[in-house]
Amino acid sequence: MPFSCFEDIKQDIAQFGQREDLNNFQKWIAAEKYVLNPVLNFKPRSIISAAVPFEVWNASFIYNGKRYVSEIDKWPPFEEVLSYLSRDNNYHYFSDYWLPSKRISVRSGLAKYGRNNICFVNGFGSLFTLFTFISDMPALKDYVWREVVNMPECDGCSLCQINCPTGAIIPGRFLIDNQKCLSIMNEFGTEPFPDFVPKTAHHRTFDCSYCQNICPQNAGQFEKVKKTVEFSQEETTLIISGVKWENLPSGLAEKIELCDMKGIYPSLPRNLAAWFENPNY
Repeated sequence: MPFSCFEDIKQDIAQFGQREDLNNFQKWIAAEKYVLNPVLNFKPRSIISAAVPFEVWNASFIYNGKRYVSEIDKWPPFEEVLSYLSRDNNYHYFSDYWLPSKRISVRSGLAKYGRNNICFVNGFGSLFTLFTFISDMPALKDYVWREVVNMPECDGCSLCQINCPTGAIIPGRFLIDNQKCLSIMNEFGTEPFPDFVPKTAHHRTFDCSYCQNICPQNAGQFEKVKKTVEFSQEETTLIISGVKWENLPSGLAEKIELCDMKGIYPSLPRNLAAWFENPNY
């Protein structure tokens, strides 16, 4: 899309930040975290929105003689996406994690919002990663730029809302209560989970997929498991015990990195312990 569309995005975020139903964390994201005035060393001509499907892996843990299997969203490396985009051309590209990728992808026609505040793309369901670039590449002449679109399939469907174990999906709006979302809790902190999180909620090493697993738009997507990484009883016990990252055996550290769990490793002992206490397993 032409870079001029970015002005609409800035207005969208400014209006979003004024909503009365936002909590303080959401207001902080809108006011301070989103990159809306990027510093560029080239003259921008376009915004590029890309959805890249990720692979579904499994991480299998043995603990007290039982096997626990967690889905892992294996994201494509940013470097590969940039390499693919920049092949055979000399254009410049700027990207930042805090560019409003979801809003841009929906406005561009690439994605639609689901009731669980997650984006969906035809053919991928919600199992993809968004990448946004600002570039001096010329924009397409037949580009799409539209108002925000929610999935019509969500009308009359409340499966994700019913299946959310913490009540984070709120009836009547496409904006979750992120202070109740287990996915966010699983990625930060070492303190015990709040009392409103039931023991039966825990089912993964990080993130949460209750709302995505049950969504009809993801039918069959989570069954396409590409690889399983096995953690032995000894390795699982080491993680649970809270061994510092630098003291882990190299082989175990490599497995954790392979599963993209190094970044959440401080939370991993707590997350696993809570999962292993789930009476449904």
